[in-house]
Amino acid sequence: MMRTLFKRPFYGGLFLAITVFGALLFPERFAIGETIVKVDPSEKKFEAGSTCDVDILVENVEDLAGFEWKLVFTPNLLETKEVKEGEFLKKDKAETFFQGPYIDNELGSVSGVIARITSGGVTGSGTLLSLSFKAKLAGSITFYLQEVSLVNPKGRLIPRRVEPRCSGDVIINPGEKKELKRKLSNCLVNVDLHVFDETIIAIPSFIRFSTIGLSVPGEVDLPTISYSLEALNTAQPGCYDVMVRYEFFNFFTNARVCFEDLNIRVEIPSPDFSLSISPYSRETSPEGKTDYTVEIFSQEGFNAPVTLDVVSLPSGPTGNFVPNPVTPPANGSVNSTLTVSAPTLSGTYTLSLSSMSGTLQHTIQATLLVKNSQPPWDVNDDNLVDIRDVILVANHFGESDSIGDINNDGKVDIADLVLVGIHFEAK
Repeated sequence: MMRTLFKRPFYGGLFLAITVFGALLFPERFAIGETIVKVDPSEKKFEAGSTCDVDILVENVEDLAGFEWKLVFTPNLLETKEVKEGEFLKKDKAETFFQGPYIDNELGSVSGVIARITSGGVTGSGTLLSLSFKAKLAGSITFYLQEVSLVNPKGRLIPRRVEPRCSGDVIINPGEKKELKRKLSNCLVNVDLHVFDETIIAIPSFIRFSTIGLSVPGEVDLPTISYSLEALNTAQPGCYDVMVRYEFFNFFTNARVCFEDLNIRVEIPSPDFSLSISPYSRETSPEGKTDYTVEIFSQEGFNAPVTLDVVSLPSGPTGNFVPNPVTPPANGSVNSTLTVSAPTLSGTYTLSLSSMSGTLQHTIQATLLVKNSQPPWDVNDDNLVDIRDVILVANHFGESDSIGDINNDGKVDIADLVLVGIHFEAK
């Protein structure tokens, strides 16, 4: 018994010494920590016409032999110009096979597959890809990785985390259930393969995934999977990976193994509000008044005071809300009456209505048409044609598109004075 107790600490110390010594000599073989695939930098600012370069990196991977990927970006800002293999999979002078890149600048994606042809995988951290983009416009962007698979030499998936994670193939709220259809990427199957087996490899505990059906095309093509996705009420906001393995076969032989890799973004909707105005357009006379109805809608349980205002231009319309502020009931609505006072000049005016509650702010627009209700020879709209109207026409004599152009022929001339004279002292 004493001999056994003596040997245990000896062998334990020997194992520890060998581990430390091996880590010093071969650090890549003792990589620790979670395997991460990420875009560096994931966020980028740029000027129009400039070049935007990013790398796809892997950290703390063990025995990596293949890499499948898809990078998505905002297509109106960038276009892909060049994609180069990194040096990581080429370690030890290995040859590689690069399928792609498949560039879609219209939808904003670039994808491909890289695999080592040489036997054995690589361990550690390094650069998998380098990509170069040209900026169409000035701005900033966040790159997201989707459909990322790391495979070892035996064809098995290597668990990994992707950064940034919130690409959101599917966006779902806690307590929500969705039924979706999706073609499996890089998974060509034959029509005679109508039996399949499903294995869920990775999934968070508060996500429920189940395959509803499989549609295999009449010719060699990508199969379509129909599935159900549910987020439990306990689901926490964030992005999560769901990885599913499908094995397609007939009754005689196994035929094809494919993987479905979804990035699920769980969102808890924030309380907010929206507003509408009715009618969108009103007509009134100079210095007249007219009313609009503004309705404020509660979203996701919003129940807080909302302050309304009209953003008026100098010499433009002014407005007043009653009541103001207003508080909609949770998931209901409330109305406020907007009374607008028109300016003295005729024309079409755009009303910009702002609403604010804490940090939330929304804006809508409406139109006000101010139209002279008096006859055109009553130039000053005082309901009487007199010497003051004659003076107004005389002061603008010879001008075009002026207040004195009574007959709307594009110029103020004797014809306009005659019209005022014919209706002199008329009311």
